[in-house]
Amino acid sequence: MINRMVKTEVVRDEWFCSLTPDEKWFFTYLLVSPDIRYAGVGQIPEKIMSIDLGYEVAVVRELKRRLEVSKKVLFIGNWVCLVNFAKHNKGLFNPSVIEATSKYLESMPIKTYEEINNKLKEMGVEMSLDNYIEKRRRNQVKKQLRRTKPYLMGQKLDIEVDKVLGISDSGKMDWAAIQKVVVSDYPTPESITPDLIRSTAKKFGVRPYQLHWVFIQKINKLSASGRTKSDYLALLKECVLVALKKNLTDQEKIIAVVLFSEFALTPITRLQAEIMLDQGEL
Repeated sequence: MINRMVKTEVVRDEWFCSLTPDEKWFFTYLLVSPDIRYAGVGQIPEKIMSIDLGYEVAVVRELKRRLEVSKKVLFIGNWVCLVNFAKHNKGLFNPSVIEATSKYLESMPIKTYEEINNKLKEMGVEMSLDNYIEKRRRNQVKKQLRRTKPYLMGQKLDIEVDKVLGISDSGKMDWAAIQKVVVSDYPTPESITPDLIRSTAKKFGVRPYQLHWVFIQKINKLSASGRTKSDYLALLKECVLVALKKNLTDQEKIIAVVLFSEFALTPITRLQAEIMLDQGEL
């Protein structure tokens, strides 16, 4: 069963009010049909429409023709696309929904996908089918960047995503290029590697995950205030002093360990971290 939100003001919409009773029922049916899936796209044979609506197939075909003229619905064979679906369903932009939507769209017949996609682009709607695929690709890059560069956030993260997408090859992400760490005479946040965190922590007798936790907080505070730091190696050493004095709570330890494991590309789940805490390994 699919749960779908439908705006109640549709019954007072000027266009909807101009429809005949049969047309209103047909459009409402499309809004709530379980066959209309992600992105407002779905496959409904006319025979099924006829059974669901209680109309003859000939009547269904005439209703399809009338609604398509209004440019509110596209019909490509047995496929249906609600043109303004994305406009009225902002929940579609959730990363998990974008992922599911993209997989569904990729399962469509290529010819049907391209025909619907091109028509949506010509109509200048908020989201063509390609936009969902592009958003998923962008979300994948963001997820990877958060693992390798957890200090990136907001606009800075978006800028970095743009850079990565600029170096992508034929739709395939160059993860090695994303993870590449540039070390120069003028330290940057990217120059603070997992190995550097470990070696610095060992040198000063502090836990690596705790040093990393403090460092992330420092970076985030700088970003939030709009400031930058010229020497991030010096900042790391400042964080050592804070880490030596700071006693993390059990929950903070668990979160810190999980974050550091992702940063070091050796993921530890929250459950594993809780077990480590119980066994006195944190």
